[in-house]
Amino acid sequence: MLTPALVPRPLWGRSVYNRLPRKQWESLRRTVLEVAANTCTHCAEQYDSHMVCHEVWTYDDVKHVATLTAFEIVCRDCDSVLHLGKSLLIGAKKHDEGSAERGDEAVKQLMKVSGITKRQANTLIDDAFGRWMDRSKHKTWAVKIARELIERHPVLASLTLRPRQAGMPVLLFSSFKTSCFMLNILSSKKKTDRNVCPTGGHY
Repeated sequence: MLTPALVPRPLWGRSVYNRLPRKQWESLRRTVLEVAANTCTHCAEQYDSHMVCHEVWTYDDVKHVATLTAFEIVCRDCDSVLHLGKSLLIGAKKHDEGSAERGDEAVKQLMKVSGITKRQANTLIDDAFGRWMDRSKHKTWAVKIARELIERHPVLASLTLRPRQAGMPVLLFSSFKTSCFMLNILSSKKKTDRNVCPTGGHY
């Protein structure tokens, strides 16, 4: 199911995309892209370019373990839902109609792909931000890569997903509307990290 994939604050930057050398990442991406036949996992649209290789993470909220379980190919529209925080920040940085409009576009895509109402979509987003808020309160997370994924992509065997350097405050948003408001403020004051967004997505 398509829903925002909000990465807990202590895990920002701890991704294969950020840690794997560019050539190795591009090779891995091409492999995943070929298997997917340039087809988005969520909406089934096909594009010849600009497809995103998305990392799928699961979270054990009792043991506080984050596990990379898969890679999936997604289109830009579905990626705007998965990395909702990135969509909001890009909107603000480009000085278009603001981050709220980017958020609206993501909500429309979520509604379209999932066949749900706007109220249901906003509820899903608020729930996702709520989980992100709870998970971000726990500062220590162990990170694992699923054995099956390593067998499929041996380049991951020796990869260490070290913590990103500290430098940004913990941002805890109580709702989707609050997140839009706060991200506008942060972007205008240039307090955000160039390579990271509040959902851990990469640029």
